[in-house]
Amino acid sequence: KALVLASQAVLRLQEGTAVMIVQDGHAHKSAVVLGPSRADSVVVLSGVSAGDRIITVGAFQVSENTKVEF
Repeated sequence: KALVLASQAVLRLQEGTAVMIVQDGHAHKSAVVLGPSRADSVVVLSGVSAGDRIITVGAFQVSENTKVEF
């Protein structure tokens, strides 16, 4: 099984790729390993699990430990 995310959810940083995951109401950066991609989506091989809440819009503007409300 593979997890697929919107490409815009992936942070492409100097140190690699990551996503912002929401845990206990706060944002946390999680390093991810990517697989194949398409124009608007990418397969995530590791770093997230099914059920994780991932910030998909504006992730670059969210800092570590920022309070997040849904």
